[in-house]
Amino acid sequence: MNELWSRSLAKIYDGKLEDFKRLAEDLLSAIREHDSETLNYAIFLDEPGRVAVIIAQYASSAGWLAHNANLGPLMPHFPEVCEVTAIEFYGDPTPEARAALNGLGARSYATLLAL
Repeated sequence: MNELWSRSLAKIYDGKLEDFKRLAEDLLSAIREHDSETLNYAIFLDEPGRVAVIIAQYASSAGWLAHNANLGPLMPHFPEVCEVTAIEFYGDPTPEARAALNGLGARSYATLLAL
């Protein structure tokens, strides 16, 4: 299985929900414009608007690495509006992608079975 999946949790700072929403819209626009191997990308928000869950699916490790590079200009703005509290990756990343994931402090889960 070449695909990678990710799940991240972000705690939104008090008074920063609207800023987070604008940044999320910019993020989605950049993904649509530049990412050819991002198969799915969705951001979910809990009822009080305090925690965001980000779920993504990439066609390959190369697709995830390209996604990461494409979003470089936006990423420095996230610490202004939220704190990423967890990053999980599912699948079998290449050594290069695994090194990048380790740099993010991501928890990884190897594929056991997949359809």
